[in-house]
Amino acid sequence: MLPLIALLTFLSLPLFAHQGGEIKSLNEEAESYPPQEYRVIGTQATGSLSGVVSVLGGGSVKEALVYFRGMSQGKDFAVAGPLVLDQKAEAFVPHVLVVPVGGTVELRNSDSEMHNIHSSSVKNPAFNEGMAAGGNSLFKKFDQVEVVRLGCNVHKEMGAWIVVRDNPYYALTDKDGRFNITGIPPGTYKLSLWHEDLDKEQRSSLTTEVTVEPDTTLEVDFYLTPR
Repeated sequence: MLPLIALLTFLSLPLFAHQGGEIKSLNEEAESYPPQEYRVIGTQATGSLSGVVSVLGGGSVKEALVYFRGMSQGKDFAVAGPLVLDQKAEAFVPHVLVVPVGGTVELRNSDSEMHNIHSSSVKNPAFNEGMAAGGNSLFKKFDQVEVVRLGCNVHKEMGAWIVVRDNPYYALTDKDGRFNITGIPPGTYKLSLWHEDLDKEQRSSLTTEVTVEPDTTLEVDFYLTPR
């Protein structure tokens, strides 16, 4: 698969030139993605919030997270009981799990074999623990905004992400790359895009400013392109 890049521009600026190459669809399962690189190459804003994340030329990008940053108003972000991240058929389910600050995740092993979950994090405590087949669940609490990488020491192909957020204004793209965020208080905010194939520096650059008005829907589309 060709490296992918993404580039965020505003309508008042010309689109950046990008190198050619065959455009690849990202419709396959996220856990099959090899490490990639992204730049932003364009957004369209025509006017809550909905849109699509896709590869320039038509391929959609699933399990990308579109989220608002620095929200100081709106509804509370809380869930009843722990969120569940399971291990089935040597895969984490779901592949991307969004958790509120202070939320607890129940880690399960529904496989008939042992797994060993290890996490990579900076702000939240890291862990590395074995889980027997059909054994007891592990419960982990996440108190800091961060993206936490999960893997299995027994099955190197397994991987998942726990994304800890401080507000409920986010959406994960579906298999068609579409997202929809509702109930947003009117105002001007920073909107960001996260995907597992973006490195830390690139993720921080995938942010634009949007203005949400009462009783209107703002359409924002993100486009990615091969380098």
